[in-house]
Amino acid sequence: MYDASIIEEKWKTHWTEKKTFLFDDKESNKQLFVIDTPPPFTNGELHMGQVFWVCYIDIIARYKKMKNFNVLYPQGWDAHGFPTEIAVEKKYGKNMSREEFYKKCEELSSSNIKNMKEQMLQLGSTFDNRYEYRTTSDDYVKKVQLSLLEMYKKDMLYKASHPVMWCVKDTSGIGNPESEEREEESYLNYIEFEISGSKGKTLTIATTRPEMLHACVAVAINPKDDRFEGLAGKKIKIPIFDLTVELITDENVDPTFGTGAEMVCTFGDKADIEMYIKHRLKYIEAMDEK
Repeated sequence: MYDASIIEEKWKTHWTEKKTFLFDDKESNKQLFVIDTPPPFTNGELHMGQVFWVCYIDIIARYKKMKNFNVLYPQGWDAHGFPTEIAVEKKYGKNMSREEFYKKCEELSSSNIKNMKEQMLQLGSTFDNRYEYRTTSDDYVKKVQLSLLEMYKKDMLYKASHPVMWCVKDTSGIGNPESEEREEESYLNYIEFEISGSKGKTLTIATTRPEMLHACVAVAINPKDDRFEGLAGKKIKIPIFDLTVELITDENVDPTFGTGAEMVCTFGDKADIEMYIKHRLKYIEAMDEK
């Protein structure tokens, strides 16, 4: 009878003792294959998404080893940022010094790394422990800084305005794992936009985000929507605000939503971001840090 706990432990021990999956840093004949593993946040246990990528990355590593590649498969841990800080605040509160808070973050990360590593090994993961890293280590920080200097020398850095997940309480950027999406019922607001040079002719826009009106940088329609034939390229006046934008066409506009014509704002949603980049539209900062 097959007993997974016995068989898995047997082979895990065997692979470790035989150093089956270690990267050969002295090997020169085999072709090198490096896996840049994404370091998971260390604020808890593995979730199913991480279990998924652990499994498929490991499949690739094993396959390449069997194809006689010299595989470098490290494992990193992302101990930076809000996930760890929020977990510490929930567990210990906020009334502590900076030094104590940092110490608690380190302790929590170390404890979670130990558990997560064991979970990965139970999944059969074959990463090389000798190349393990943490994003908070001095060595890692130094390498990041050196990488930025190298990219600067190669003219690979640029400065631009982009939307980010933002916490108005802490006035800091945050990642998707620190946010929660919530569905709410809303309603469409119908707004009349005047078509320039058409003697009062208007175009009706339906939007759930009227507060973004001042950041409207274009009005978009689907090029196959016959209702707006001849209007593409026309100038449209934004009501209330002294702004004039162009009526553009984009195949991603849904003709069945609202009136089929939509505002493109910087930034209301993902579609706005995509059209802003695709059509090289003007940037208007809709919100400040607060």
